[in-house]
Amino acid sequence: MYKVLIVEDEDIIRKGLLFMVNWQEAGCVVVGEAVDGLEGLEKIRETNPDIVVVDINMPVKDGLSMLEDSIEEYGYDAVIVSGYSDFEYARKAIRLGVTEYLLKPVNFNELYDALRKIKDKQQAAARLRHELKQLDMEKRKLGILDEPETGDSPEGNRHVEYTATGCRRLWTC
Repeated sequence: MYKVLIVEDEDIIRKGLLFMVNWQEAGCVVVGEAVDGLEGLEKIRETNPDIVVVDINMPVKDGLSMLEDSIEEYGYDAVIVSGYSDFEYARKAIRLGVTEYLLKPVNFNELYDALRKIKDKQQAAARLRHELKQLDMEKRKLGILDEPETGDSPEGNRHVEYTATGCRRLWTC
């Protein structure tokens, strides 16, 4: 199950997303909710979500600022749900690597499509990391990789990190 965090200041929208979306059928579980970007940052640190569904215009800290402060560090994918169709918001969202920009009222079919895209992208990235790790192990066995073993996870391996970062940029919609 993919972990989802919902960051939305409007109670009716947040609760609608929480209770009207069939998260389990989408292969997801909601691990938290927040009413502004500052609380969203706290929840991101606590829950380490795979997917963040976020509004743009919120009190205290807006959604785009929250994404700027956390999306690279925590490596989640984001779906923006907004009442604003402003081109500047969309352009900034694209630069941040947001998967989808949905307008309110939310069309649930579009949300399900966005979740499917994210899951497909994350599964492909996981397969790639696994294959690169296997390749590095083979190179070590053959003595053609002079980097020290970094443990079971691919983190810290500059080849895996570089390729995973490139894939994130390529697969950003």
